[in-house]
Amino acid sequence: MSRRRRLGVSGVVGRADVLACVFFLSSLLLYHGSSGRRRVWSSAVLAGLSMLAKETGLTALLLNLAFDFYRSWNCMSRSPAKCRWKGDSVWSRVVKGLLVLMLLAIGRLALLQGSLPAFSPQDNPPAFHPSFAIRLMTFCYLAAFNWWLLLCPWTLSHDWQMGSVPLITSGWDPRNLVTCAALIALLALSYRCLMDLELQRHSPLVVGLMLLVVPYLPASNLLVTVGFVVAERVLYIPSVGSVVITVYGIQLMWKQGGNSRRLLILSIAILVASGAARTFLRNRDWRTRESLLRADLAVLPHNAKLHYNFANFLKDIEQQENAIKHYKEALKLWPSYASAHNNLGTLVLASGRAEHHFLQALKYNRDHVNAHYNLAKLYRKKNRIPESLKMLERCISLEPRFVQAYLELLHLTPENEKKTTLERLLELEPKNWEHYHLYGNWLKRRDDIHLSPPQPAGSVTRLYKQNSAQRLENNREPTQCSFRYNR
Repeated sequence: MSRRRRLGVSGVVGRADVLACVFFLSSLLLYHGSSGRRRVWSSAVLAGLSMLAKETGLTALLLNLAFDFYRSWNCMSRSPAKCRWKGDSVWSRVVKGLLVLMLLAIGRLALLQGSLPAFSPQDNPPAFHPSFAIRLMTFCYLAAFNWWLLLCPWTLSHDWQMGSVPLITSGWDPRNLVTCAALIALLALSYRCLMDLELQRHSPLVVGLMLLVVPYLPASNLLVTVGFVVAERVLYIPSVGSVVITVYGIQLMWKQGGNSRRLLILSIAILVASGAARTFLRNRDWRTRESLLRADLAVLPHNAKLHYNFANFLKDIEQQENAIKHYKEALKLWPSYASAHNNLGTLVLASGRAEHHFLQALKYNRDHVNAHYNLAKLYRKKNRIPESLKMLERCISLEPRFVQAYLELLHLTPENEKKTTLERLLELEPKNWEHYHLYGNWLKRRDDIHLSPPQPAGSVTRLYKQNSAQRLENNREPTQCSFRYNR
């Protein structure tokens, strides 16, 4: 994949979270900032659009209902009879909100064909640990760690898979202190909000706390399993809550007046300057693929996925020895990394270790298409034809449109049986001149053009002549298949 295409794909993926955040906040503002009778349905539509961009957008409805309860508390506690089931009462809004929430959840599941996505241990290692206590301690710490990233975004990475955050396996792990500190802070903020339920003098604090907690719940792993350990993109909406709480705290301190204002101004200046500097440094990291990988490896040297991606980059720029080093480091950190085994095998052909790594890839992933293909090529070169055919058959059964596997199969198929494979290649890529060239050469070797059906033979012969002229004009031969590695 070209660098421009990679940047384009990453740009589209990143915009999904921003788009979800825009619709999320729009739903919140419409629900609570409008007095129209259709505001609930309108805000629900915006919440649905947010959900289509990102699943966390569904929590906009929960946040709207929760804050509605907060604002309507006095009415419900003092005059519950006035909160009737008709008109635009709070109960009517709750029923509408819950109904839309249920319908959107069902619609989202329908888009997923009735089941949640399946993830692997390398995507989210804590979720697959058999001990409930270890899972709970780790996920609670991850919530605290995400909160810390909002307060101090220094440890950043574009990929947090594969051991980036080691499991908390003991109650004596010092990281539990971070979890306890975050829990105490959260309880203190919640207590302050509850104490203000009657007077409602600190509404910004309540909004900020809800924005901080509610949108993060789907990504917390406490309700459903997600495909990541840490993902900075899920903090877009919670970051709004963090900003609201910070600004409100600054406002309260400013109202106290006195000499503390100078210190407050200095603190704000330092906070803004440090944030701007961190943004500048991180933008510089994202300029190139190499700079991003090097920066993230410096922060997370124990991340197997980063070593694997960096090895792929080194392989692309033909630094084979360094690529081998990082593939081995990835396997040292994550021994069951099937794609790392496969890619390493393509670089150690001369040493005779390639077969071992391809087999290891299949040991940890029986459906690894490229490992089957690479073993087939290796076995053909070693003249182990039956084993090569077996690997190619498995490869094609896993990926029926794998063109390179059919091209490799041509080397193993008897001359008089190649027609089926050649026709399959033309079916898969009807505009690829190289396939017509192969078909024409086969017909020429067979001296069988006159025996073929008139229409197809003439068509193939004509295209063969045209594409042969194009090949001569471009002065190149048909592409040779090489060993395949995973991105």
